[in-house]
Amino acid sequence: MCNSEPKIQLIQILGEHPSDDVRLATEPFLLDVNEGVRFTAANTVFAANDPASLPMFIEALAAEESLRVKNRIASGLVDAAWAVAPDQVAPLNKTLPPGFSASSGTVLRT
Repeated sequence: MCNSEPKIQLIQILGEHPSDDVRLATEPFLLDVNEGVRFTAANTVFAANDPASLPMFIEALAAEESLRVKNRIASGLVDAAWAVAPDQVAPLNKTLPPGFSASSGTVLRT
């Protein structure tokens, strides 16, 4: 088993410099094998505050097994208040953790 701490630390530092380049470089880590890396990547991607990340978050939610990461992504989507396209509502509702739903063009706490 490899030590993921250096990767987590690097992603945390990148989060202190939000930009489109950082967002694009960090999004693939939303699908990392390590839960801590995925959680940290979600924080860093949200720091960039770019709605272009929504499709990647939907993909990450669909693949995610950790309730902690799912809750982090769902809470981030609520806080970001990004517009959810009508074709994204159903996929989001299938993957959001309990207590969250997508409707009326946004993600809400229920």
